[in-house]
Amino acid sequence: MHERTCWVVLGSREIHWGEVVRGEVGAHWMAMGSVPLSDEARGSRSGLASTLTALLPALPFSSAEAGTPLHLWLDDVWVPMGMVPWSDALLDDRSASASARSALMELGYDLHSGDSLRLDYMPWGQPRLAIAYPTEVLAWIEDRSTAWNVPLAGVHAGAVAGWSALAEHSSASALAVLTDEHLVVMGAPSGARRLAEFHPVALGGLGRRESDVEGLSAAEVERAWRRLTVRHPQWEAVDGIALLNCATHGQSLGELPGPFQALEAAWPTDSDGVQGQSLGDLLVLLSTSMAPHALSWSVKKRNPRPFLVLTAVASCLGLAAMVVAMGQQLRAEAVLDESISGWVQRSAPTRREPPLTKQEAARVPAVNQAIRQLNLPVQGLLQALEPPKDLMVAVLSVDSVGQVAASGQSSSVRIVAQTPNSADMTRYVAFVGGRRPFTGAYLRKHEWVDASRQKQVRFTLEATWNE
Repeated sequence: MHERTCWVVLGSREIHWGEVVRGEVGAHWMAMGSVPLSDEARGSRSGLASTLTALLPALPFSSAEAGTPLHLWLDDVWVPMGMVPWSDALLDDRSASASARSALMELGYDLHSGDSLRLDYMPWGQPRLAIAYPTEVLAWIEDRSTAWNVPLAGVHAGAVAGWSALAEHSSASALAVLTDEHLVVMGAPSGARRLAEFHPVALGGLGRRESDVEGLSAAEVERAWRRLTVRHPQWEAVDGIALLNCATHGQSLGELPGPFQALEAAWPTDSDGVQGQSLGDLLVLLSTSMAPHALSWSVKKRNPRPFLVLTAVASCLGLAAMVVAMGQQLRAEAVLDESISGWVQRSAPTRREPPLTKQEAARVPAVNQAIRQLNLPVQGLLQALEPPKDLMVAVLSVDSVGQVAASGQSSSVRIVAQTPNSADMTRYVAFVGGRRPFTGAYLRKHEWVDASRQKQVRFTLEATWNE
């Protein structure tokens, strides 16, 4: 008996469909058809759904049984993505959604009110990756899944889908994904599934022609990598980055350029013989993955079956009985500890240190602040705050923040800077958060001020660094 998973792949210039078939000896991708997209479909969102319906056959999965899951993979050109700098707005779901929508629009994306937003989970103070799934595409694939009698299981966004498959089976901390139009380089702390850095670079620059796809070469990928290191110089020292080729045209690059290496080094060894060299290999791993990524769009699960509810109730009752027994034991131990401590207090007189005088207590904050100022690595912090050449940012002041973290191992500095536009402000906050010795940065406030020639946005960010 073979298990099947239906897939529709919406590339930048073509749409493919096929199945992932899993048998006793492993799983493999079986392509079933493809058609090129028209200029109308690639040029506007309004005509995309009707064009896709007309291109696909009436029953592309005629051999699939009723109930076979359906997945949709979207090339990055269809899905707005970007890092959202940390701010207090991310603490609330509604304001976080509004902040993510504003950040994506500042990056130049055309967002509609019905688009479905997803935010990756990150620790406090860290930037978060945001994705907006277009409402037209979601409505179209839901309508097609009903017509084809195959339930929609999930929608996956280009490069992020590659990261989720790799993070599920591997501890690699960096991955490069090659799509039809972009080279996307992603990174995260070792062993973590959450993306800390996400950098897309257009292949061949803007306005890449149809004929350029067939001429995709390792040299073009290397030029894209060089442009990325100019914007983000911290990646220059990174080597051995696994490269996943998700281009829908399926052309091999041959010898890999720059710091990239074959994906076999980081790909799971128990992945049913999957080599990780094509989009089909990625679809196989996504079909067998048990834990979807937080940024994937998935259909809400139905209510659990009655017997599962009864099992959960029984488990809760058993847990409650254990809690009561542990509470009784803790109370008995507390009574015994109180008796022992009372006997110790009666047998040994206590010695109290004299309290600080008002003058001594008033001098403590000033002394602590002076010590922190002396321990501040000024030269290293200033070098880390220097913006790259493509960011028009001027650093006006750097101050040490008086508060000390609870762990005592990190400190904060407050930076005031100025730039002609909000896009450079957003990129600079993300840039500082990824520079050593800083462990994170978030935006405190910003305002528009009138300079001598043009309006400038003056903003304040706070960055933490390890002592």
